[in-house]
Amino acid sequence: MSFIDLHIHSYYSDGFHSPNDLVKKGKSLGFSALSLTDHNGIEGVEEMMKAGKEEGIKIIPGVEIYTNFKKYHLHILGYCFRSDNPELRKVLAKLQEEKRPKIRETIALLKKDGWEIEEKEVFQCPSVYLGIGHIAGFLMKGDNLKRVKKEMNLRPRQILGMGDVIGFYFKKYFSFCSETEISADSAIELIHHAGGKAVLAHPGCQLGRKDWWVVKELKERGLDGLEAISGHHSWEQQDLWQRIAKEFGLFITCGSDYHGDLPQEWGVPFRTIWDYFRAIAEKSEIFYENSFCFS
Repeated sequence: MSFIDLHIHSYYSDGFHSPNDLVKKGKSLGFSALSLTDHNGIEGVEEMMKAGKEEGIKIIPGVEIYTNFKKYHLHILGYCFRSDNPELRKVLAKLQEEKRPKIRETIALLKKDGWEIEEKEVFQCPSVYLGIGHIAGFLMKGDNLKRVKKEMNLRPRQILGMGDVIGFYFKKYFSFCSETEISADSAIELIHHAGGKAVLAHPGCQLGRKDWWVVKELKERGLDGLEAISGHHSWEQQDLWQRIAKEFGLFITCGSDYHGDLPQEWGVPFRTIWDYFRAIAEKSEIFYENSFCFS
């Protein structure tokens, strides 16, 4: 039995692991195909493909681009593009550069408020596109974590996740650190010009049942696929978005949005989404095998 995961992140964006370690971990868990889809960056793709070749795992070039479409903030996944495409690299580099001042502003705000965090330490990580998660990670260490637990008034055995911390402090600190985006139309066009296919990531996170028309309009603009099977979706949502994908002639992909195993001290019952996502991934393997995009 083998599995696939077409949505994972490395430490080149906000994941915990290197591309090489992701491949080794994937092989140990029985994955036959993986796609590295770092946020607004493709710096780890070649490293991932090399590791996949060595370990005998199919690696599909990928990226996750932050976009906007009317009132919505959507994530567009790109697959099977030419990673040496100059226009793709130019646009992603611009998005990365535009994000750095926002990170610095957030760090300065935290330091002013007495948190133990240093800009140099944050920026020394391999990530080319720093996110809120990088900063929140510093709030979940040492004396910062003690302060978090006190300010959030946590119960003695209450489980604390990074999402809880981001949500609690979002208006006070993290609202200054919004993602850098391009239009969904531009992202789809950019991916196509690089020879790739464009897929809407985890639609259930940004869209509701009544927002099906967004998928229809994106299809008219060139969208190729829908990540209907996602680690973010409930069973009901997976059913809904698979039906919508089929209605509009979009191929279906499967992705966990794996970022890494969570630290033991967080006390979470499942340290990695891969602990329970593989059974779902198996269900969608037929789409991977039959799609011309991934041949």
